[in-house]
Amino acid sequence: MERIPDLTGSLVTAMKFTYRQIVLLVLLSLSFWLVSAFVVSVGAAMIALFRTIRRVPEEHRSDFGFLKAYFRDVRRSLRPGLPLSALAVGVPLATLLHFGIALSERSGYFLLAGLLGIYATLLVLVFTFRVANVLAADLEQDSLTAFGRAIEASRAYPYFFVLQSCLFVGLLALSIVLPPFVLMLFPGVAAVVEILLYEEASDATESPIRHYLTTFQ
Repeated sequence: MERIPDLTGSLVTAMKFTYRQIVLLVLLSLSFWLVSAFVVSVGAAMIALFRTIRRVPEEHRSDFGFLKAYFRDVRRSLRPGLPLSALAVGVPLATLLHFGIALSERSGYFLLAGLLGIYATLLVLVFTFRVANVLAADLEQDSLTAFGRAIEASRAYPYFFVLQSCLFVGLLALSIVLPPFVLMLFPGVAAVVEILLYEEASDATESPIRHYLTTFQ
């Protein structure tokens, strides 16, 4: 009998983890934006975010102890994070360029390309988070292997990828209503959701975050 992923359970678990670790997620989210300001370090910021969140169920540290670990992981992740930086920055920049040309040249073709670029930016955002999650689990693997595993997991349950994209849109929309949300929580919450959905999509036999939450029940 084909396994049915527990999608609802994953989202509920993500909410519970966010509630219990909200201070840490705020600190990590703010640090993520700080590191990402250097542009080339966007990929490293993503990988370090996932590595730090994955440490929470396994290590007993203070929030600031995890924050120090985050910045150490940023330094370790600079090289493997470069392809992610190129994707995460290149596609949005290309989208803005198309819109700029469309406005200056009054070109419908470039306007259409810009609109498609918005969609592509969303997909790239979700996919780079997935690759960063895979790399965070094992920094020794090469980028091509990580990209391949991310694609394989996404193809196994494509509706997970669609749902995740919709969740990202919802979180970004919430950020328009509550602007501080995107700075203070969006990266951390998005990373927690990705970790849990990836575990479901890749048929992971163990879930450290779920096991961690059961200790409080």
